[in-house]
Amino acid sequence: MASRLPLALIEEIFSRLPIKTLIRFRCLSKSWRATIGSQEFIKNYLKNSSHHNLILGNFNGSSDLVVDEVYFYSADYDFFLETDRAVFNELSLPVRSRIDLETDILGSCNGLLCVLSLWDDRPILWNPSTREHPILLCALEFRCPFTGGTWYTNYGFGDDSVGDDYKVVAIPVIYGKDDQVYSEVMVHEEFKLLQQPEYFDRHCDMRLGILEGCLSLICEYYKSHFDIWVMAEYGVQKSWTNLVLIKICDLSTNCRLSTSYPQAVKPIAYSKCSRRVLLGQANQLLLWYDIESISITYPVMQVTGAEQFFELGMFLQSLVKAQQ
Repeated sequence: MASRLPLALIEEIFSRLPIKTLIRFRCLSKSWRATIGSQEFIKNYLKNSSHHNLILGNFNGSSDLVVDEVYFYSADYDFFLETDRAVFNELSLPVRSRIDLETDILGSCNGLLCVLSLWDDRPILWNPSTREHPILLCALEFRCPFTGGTWYTNYGFGDDSVGDDYKVVAIPVIYGKDDQVYSEVMVHEEFKLLQQPEYFDRHCDMRLGILEGCLSLICEYYKSHFDIWVMAEYGVQKSWTNLVLIKICDLSTNCRLSTSYPQAVKPIAYSKCSRRVLLGQANQLLLWYDIESISITYPVMQVTGAEQFFELGMFLQSLVKAQQ
């Protein structure tokens, strides 16, 4: 069949197939393998891809403070939207021994997942969809430019579209400093100050996130409530929208979520109609927040072989290859 159909038609058919099918097709003929593995096809597939997976990290330990092993799980988000059942299956990592201890998901971009081993500060670049061997990058060498005081490092992961490259960003967070939000232009490696929402109390714990490609700001007021702001137009202060306001007591009453660490709640994704926001809380479960009715419900989550998670996010299914 490969010889009878024009290459353009074959590529068009392939572009509509799920990645699991494409991976099997790579074994059927050399020409199909070359087509599926070409940079042009990979970029076109990425541009047209809309299939997302939920990903979570699960830890096993001898106590609440000792982490012995880290496992990652994936669930089909489209299936979850249709059934309200998140069925997570373990992802097999070929370099298990390198990331067994204290691992953090830095982020995902274009289907690539960047995982940081806190044991030796070495990022791991991996595409969970293709299951190809992950790339172990050089250890991060970062020194805080400020002296004195207590500080820790936040990391980010993104792409340089001009240089066709991916970069890890390290940002120091210093206790006692005013809370400010900075953005980095990956191409020029320059930082600039982003204006925060005009109408919110700054006496809160703030965290940043991504919701459907938009910058989100989670503001947690100790044992009271938390807000989630979304910047609809990047860099425009007036585009900040207060999307979610939830009382922490409602989390405990309606969803049996822990109020000991409410700051762990973060937005994950919208529903298909965009009237609900999927939220996740570390060590507990998922919940839906209905924007119109301001109500909370929680779907069924099934995790094969795991009881709790500490890291939850989304990644796009793609054929992008992890490279040095």
